[in-house]
Amino acid sequence: MKDYRSLWKKPHLVAAVMAGTAGVLAAAALGYALLGLGAPVSAAGAAGQVQEGPVEGYGAADHQNDEDTLSFRLNASPEFEKGGKNGGFYLENPRENRYDLQADIELEDGTVVYTSPVLEPDSHIDTVDLDKELEDGTYPAQARLFAVNPESGVIVGYVLQPIELRIGNTD
Repeated sequence: MKDYRSLWKKPHLVAAVMAGTAGVLAAAALGYALLGLGAPVSAAGAAGQVQEGPVEGYGAADHQNDEDTLSFRLNASPEFEKGGKNGGFYLENPRENRYDLQADIELEDGTVVYTSPVLEPDSHIDTVDLDKELEDGTYPAQARLFAVNPESGVIVGYVLQPIELRIGNTD
């Protein structure tokens, strides 16, 4: 388990949330468009499987981020089947990033319910299974997105993105 107290937060990476927020909104719209409101999530690959390229329906940027910018794309309202299975997280590390990307999903109390594999630039994950089973309901949470130096594997900073988990029947 990660000890977040030993990490430092790079304030200028927080500014990069603006780029990520656009991606979050776009990914949420994509999820609803592809899946339909309330429809079960279907995966192109196995849950948690890293795939090359951007999330389906999105193009890659034609620029390279500087070392103080972290772009990302994710679904801000992923829907999961009963127990937290097969949720449309749509986490993407765009090719313009200089850093690898790793994400944790944390509940409000700090409990980490999912940890992604490290994603190299120009890769993504469509669906995930939570690491901890949750009862049906809606859970306010956050994604902690780590910028990881691809050469050393050292975390150089992170940004926080509010999300809402929807588990099972939330009607």
